Amino acid sequence: MAPAQQRRGGRRDTTTISKRPQRCHGGTLRGDPSDHEAIDELFATLLNPPVYIIMSDAGDHAARVRKDIVYNAELYDAVIPGSFRGDVEWYRARARRSGGPVLELGAGTGRITLGIAADGIAIHALDTDPAMLDSLRQKLAGHAPEVRERVAVVVDDMRTFTLAERFALIIAPFRAFLHNLTEQDQRACLDRVREHLRPDGCFAFNVFHPSLEFMAHHAGALEGVWRRTGTFRRGEGGYIVRSESNRYDTVRQVVDSHHRYDEYGSNGDLTRTSLHRLQLAYLYPRDLRRLLHDAGFQAVQIAGGFDGRPFQHDTDELVIEATLR
Repeated sequence: MAPAQQRRGGRRDTTTISKRPQRCHGGTLRGDPSDHEAIDELFATLLNPPVYIIMSDAGDHAARVRKDIVYNAELYDAVIPGSFRGDVEWYRARARRSGGPVLELGAGTGRITLGIAADGIAIHALDTDPAMLDSLRQKLAGHAPEVRERVAVVVDDMRTFTLAERFALIIAPFRAFLHNLTEQDQRACLDRVREHLRPDGCFAFNVFHPSLEFMAHHAGALEGVWRRTGTFRRGEGGYIVRSESNRYDTVRQVVDSHHRYDEYGSNGDLTRTSLHRLQLAYLYPRDLRRLLHDAGFQAVQIAGGFDGRPFQHDTDELVIEATLR
């Protein structure tokens, strides 16, 4: 993730097209006309997202939370892999090497957080989404007391947070930094990171490289085309089919995605369909180096994966480490 993620504030988790059990026949979904009204309402919401205000747990200021960045904790955990290209192992190793304390931006439901805490490292888990952090707390309750004591959960915005602690390592896993859609947001986040790092600290994060091949598959006549991206089995016997459509704004360097989740029972009945809108910035290595240098980071290393190999391929994951000296 969130993919930090500036998400919900005091509203329902998903926009639901239908909760009525339905079965697919010949590729069409049978329902009554009221479903069409729900779909119209859904797209009206997506095109005109309101702004919600939540209060930070760490301060008295208010954080503006975009409704167009929406995650559902249950669905998120169902479709996101336990480790993405080796990211969990890499961040845990990086945290152990730093000795802590660690600040994680976009902690979500704790996919990275819990492993770092289990390794004996104190960590602040920051996210703007209270619902995602509630899921983290529920998971944390199943861990030993000494692990729970190492985790401080913070509801705040990565662009505006202020904490008393200074950190040996600040991380933004799973492309969380890309939720900063504008250069102004990106610079604001980096300013906060710089102010909260110890002098010898490191900022470590990963983003996707904007692949021309991938963009070509979502341009022209293929722009916005729906594609199934995976089927995920659920513990109770049902499954989730995830699909997405993407549009690239090459002027603003933003990808606008819609993610659809079709949830089926064990008998094959469709029980719920949810549509989430997600916007992410995309940044090239030269953009990252410029932003980091302008923010005061003197040394910037960009690898082409969590195995440390050089960046060489269009589809590489960019893994960045930046230090102030």
